Amino acid sequence: GDGSFGMVYKAHLSTGVDVAVKKLSPDAFQGFREFAAEMETLSKLSHRNIVKIFGYWASGPERLLVY
Repeated sequence: GDGSFGMVYKAHLSTGVDVAVKKLSPDAFQGFREFAAEMETLSKLSHRNIVKIFGYWASGPERLLVY
């Protein structure tokens, strides 16, 4: 699907887990350090109303989030 910050895809990991992968739009970019720090913080959150972040990937202008 298409969200306000980028496209979202369904993926199936080799471990058998289904995940959502969001490819962030270039307009949503920030510096790599800021992005990495925010993702590390978000990945530590645990609440029933917050989707768990399994990981992220960044290379050049590309940014992916895995939920």
